[in-house]
Amino acid sequence: METSVDPELVALTGIPLRQTINESDLEIYRDALDAPAVHANLVLAFDGDEIDRAVQAHPAASPLFAALRRRQPSATIYISDSDFAQ
Repeated sequence: METSVDPELVALTGIPLRQTINESDLEIYRDALDAPAVHANLVLAFDGDEIDRAVQAHPAASPLFAALRRRQPSATIYISDSDFAQ
């Protein structure tokens, strides 16, 4: 996820920041964009961001879990069932 967009989301979920892949991780983040479901069990994408585009490029790899349409841009959560080793 892009933590610079909504940094409070990580804190609200209770997920430690060190367990996320975000834009500050540079090389790991770029690798994750090339294959989102391979690198993460849960992917949070906002409509039109680079994460959304990455998931759209690999739609079968990341099944939709929930679409949150209460705000603009809307967010979508994808769940991967692959065994990732990151």
